[in-house]
Order: sequence, then structure tokens, then C-alpha cells
Amino acid sequence: MPRRLERLPALAAWERWLLARLILLPPLIGAALHLLGFKRTRCLLARWVSGGGGQVLPSLVAPADQAERIARLVAIAAHHGPYRA
Repeated sequence: MPRRLERLPALAAWERWLLARLILLPPLIGAALHLLGFKRTRCLLARWVSGGGGQVLPSLVAPADQAERIARLVAIAAHHGPYRA
């Protein structure tokens, strides 16, 4: 595991931020669903996304390259996060 953590600084700042969100959001959403129910959680997420919570990606990266990098981060989060894909 420590060797894997050594690779983290090699990621761009936006990639580290997105990876953190990909790992942390599923358990938070799961807890919100359990505590608040579906309707309230859906409203909360809709407000968060409409408030700019979804904008992380830099415009400097080409869309195809961005898609590949995001797919790699999703695979990492799915493999190492608390929920398995």
C-alpha cells in the first residue's frame, strides 16, 4: 500500500481531487440515503451539482485524454474504495 500512496503526488491536482471525491462520495451518499431517504438525498445532490459542485476538470486537457484519465481514476476508486464495483 505505501508504494501506491507514493504515486499520489504524480497525479495532477484535479485528478487527486476527483479521486478523493470518487472514493468519499459513495459512502456519504449511502449514509444520506439511510438517514434522509431517497427524496431528500436526491434534492441535496441536485442542489450540490447545480451549485457548481460538479466542476473539477481543467479545460486545458483534451477531452479524449480527460476521458481516459477519468476512467483510470474511476477504476482506482472502484478497486480501492469502500464499495466494490
